[in-house]
Amino acid sequence: MAIIMYGTSYHKAPIAIRERCALNLLEIKGVLQQLLHISGIEEAVVLSTCNRTEFYLAIDLNLFNKRKAERYLQQLFKLSPAEINTFFSWYENVQAVEHLLKVTTGLDAMILGETQILGQVKVAYQLALDYSTTSKLLNRLFQRVLSFAKQAHQHTQINDHPISLSYAAVKHAERLLNKTASKTFLVLGAGKMGQLAVDYLSNSSQHQIILLNRDSDKAKQMAKPYQIKHGGLDQLSDYLKQVDVLISTVSTPKPLLGRSEIQAVVTKPLICYDLSVPRSIAHDVRSLEGIQLFDLDQLNQVIDAHSSLRKQAASQIEILIKRELKQFSVDQKIEQVAPSIAKLYDQIDRVKDDTVKRITVKLPHLTDQELQLIEKHMFSAMNQLVQPSIKQLKMQSVTEDSEIAKYYFELFFKLSQIDREGNYESFF
Repeated sequence: MAIIMYGTSYHKAPIAIRERCALNLLEIKGVLQQLLHISGIEEAVVLSTCNRTEFYLAIDLNLFNKRKAERYLQQLFKLSPAEINTFFSWYENVQAVEHLLKVTTGLDAMILGETQILGQVKVAYQLALDYSTTSKLLNRLFQRVLSFAKQAHQHTQINDHPISLSYAAVKHAERLLNKTASKTFLVLGAGKMGQLAVDYLSNSSQHQIILLNRDSDKAKQMAKPYQIKHGGLDQLSDYLKQVDVLISTVSTPKPLLGRSEIQAVVTKPLICYDLSVPRSIAHDVRSLEGIQLFDLDQLNQVIDAHSSLRKQAASQIEILIKRELKQFSVDQKIEQVAPSIAKLYDQIDRVKDDTVKRITVKLPHLTDQELQLIEKHMFSAMNQLVQPSIKQLKMQSVTEDSEIAKYYFELFFKLSQIDREGNYESFF
């Protein structure tokens, strides 16, 4: 079995490609189920955010055909073979694990160290759990990576220097506007990114904030602690007339605002930030006089240089990732000899059970409690006897050829000498 990451991100793909590859939660459910019907794919997790769509797979190398996976992605996203080759990356085993660690800790984010991705990876993994598309390999990987990322954030205190796409949009708008003047911001969407935008804006008391959401009740609930105006998206045209800055974080299959909608109501300069994938503001609104539109790719070009503290924290996380990768590699090698160790303990259990049966025949007066005590001490004695050999096997699996180490281990303990009826020649 191998761990694979097959996907695209802002590193290689422009937003026009990324929005074609974006998947909502309902679509991910169908994709997860379809993936397991591709020969050789045993487990799957799908991560889809505004900056990446990535497939984490556990595959049987003897059955898996990469060309079939490529054809599936071509059909799913309506991409050509050339586009798949150009915009998608393929990582195996340690490379895939390293990539997931960097993604989850925020080191691979558009804004260095952005921690919003940790929650998104949790959601992706939980979806896979809900739809039963993970098993031992990916469960162990994602549980370990999520735990590592949380500890890394706490250890380095990278969260003490919050930066996100929402934060970048707010700061960029403030630079374009007169900082001393009060401006009106309209935020679309009451999800995580929308909440971050409102949170950052509320820290600047001079700004007026309006929050609109498809579900007006959710907007009302989120707006309450900030004491800001709120409503549903059906009020968008009314509020567009009043605002200086629009920050859209809503997810829509097609643009929510086009050239005609904005031209019909906007009569003064307007700065727009589209943080959505697919984009919620049509790109042709840029041609309107007085309208400035920044999407994710453009926003990335104007983000402030990251603070030295955040860079230092990221450097610390890099060191932690190297250590984690080294330990992961060791654990993976040890895992390869786990079946041999399990065979040995099966043999110990059989010997113990057979011995207790013979004792019961010869000493029928023994109570159940006395037999349990004999069984306990018998297991303890045999366990102490085999522990040095087990430790040696694990060491050899890391430093030498694990297959050779397994062979001599099983030969020494006569683990392969069991016939179809379960009869065996015991080492003990």
